[in-house]
Amino acid sequence: MLNRIAIMGAGSLGTILGAFIAQNRQVDLIDANKAHVDALNANGAKVIGGAELTVPVHALTPDEMEGTYDLFIYIRVGLEDNVVYGYDKNGEKTMATNQMLVARAVEAVRTFGKEPATPAEAREILGIKPLVR
Repeated sequence: MLNRIAIMGAGSLGTILGAFIAQNRQVDLIDANKAHVDALNANGAKVIGGAELTVPVHALTPDEMEGTYDLFIYIRVGLEDNVVYGYDKNGEKTMATNQMLVARAVEAVRTFGKEPATPAEAREILGIKPLVR
């Protein structure tokens, strides 16, 4: 059972994921932006678009973290510091795409004899209601 869950990087995606998890279990949203942390604590996490909800959440800055977590999710969006994927046989840079980076992460998980969770498995693990279309 996952008793303590944290999401580091409570920007747009971290806040959305945190809102869905917080509907069913405690999750800490961690972000370096103190004003954003204060707004999350005061107003909750608001999701608009395909789903509409506002959920009370517990947000904190990294220096406020204490103890350990059963699941720690680090969300990083953007390629600006990860643009070079590698080098080809001629020494030329191969530029990264999100697809390439996800494939590399899947490969890393499999290196340790594990399989990445499917979307349905991830929803179950995180206590997020099944997607209804």
